[in-house]
Amino acid sequence: MRKGYKYIRYADDYVILCKKKENAEKGLELSKQVLEKLLLELDEEEITTFDQGFKYLGVMFIKSMIMTPFDRPKKKHNVLFYPKPFNIDAYLLKKNKNY
Repeated sequence: MRKGYKYIRYADDYVILCKKKENAEKGLELSKQVLEKLLLELDEEEITTFDQGFKYLGVMFIKSMIMTPFDRPKKKHNVLFYPKPFNIDAYLLKKNKNY
C-alpha cells in the first residue's frame, strides 16, 4: 500500500490492479519479496488484463463485465470487523523465535 498499488484482498487471495504492464511486473516482484520476508510464497501468479479476462474467487471479470455463477446466491456485504494494523516487526520476531 505504501508503494501506491491498488489491490483487492479477501483472506489470503488478492489481486493487484495497475494501469501499465510495467507497474504490474513491479507489483508482482514486490509481492514475492514481501511474502518471502513472511516466510510465504505465491501459489499462483499471472499478469493479465481486463480485456483478456480473469477469474477471482469464482467471479469472472472480462472487459467491463462481471459474471458470477448462476448457482451462487447474491449476498448483502456488510463490514463486520476492521482488523488492527499488522505489526510486521512483532510477527517476524515471533516467527524467528519459533525456529
